[in-house]
Formats: sequence, C-alpha cells, structure tokens
Amino acid sequence: MTEFEQRAAELVEAGRSLYAQGMVPATSGNLSARLGDGRIAITVSGRHKGMLTQDDIMLVDARGQSLDGRR
Repeated sequence: MTEFEQRAAELVEAGRSLYAQGMVPATSGNLSARLGDGRIAITVSGRHKGMLTQDDIMLVDARGQSLDGRR
C-alpha cells in the first residue's frame, strides 16, 4: 500500500467517524493529510463526509493545485 493509499484510507475512516459524531457537516469543507513528500491528500469537493470512499480523495501540491486533474 502506498503512502497516498494509507492516508486516503485514514481520511475515509476519519470522515465516517467525525460525521457519525455530528462533528462535520455532510458536504461542506474538506479533510486532508500531508504526505511525507509534501503533497496533500484531500477530499474532493462536495462529497458526503460520512460516505467517503478512497475514490473521493485526490492529490494536491502545497499550493493547492490538483495533481490528478480533479477538483
């Protein structure tokens, strides 16, 4: 498993847990995690935090620019 895949799995679990506890709204905001090389794994726009999958996590650089063409 790559570092990105590990962080994506952690973000999916965090989203589900935080949503279940009423700590995050369904589709507002983002969850993110910095990777060792400085890239950032972040939830894509508009996804329900309690229903995230690894496909809902994208990569951005330190300036927030998409590295995989998604938003």
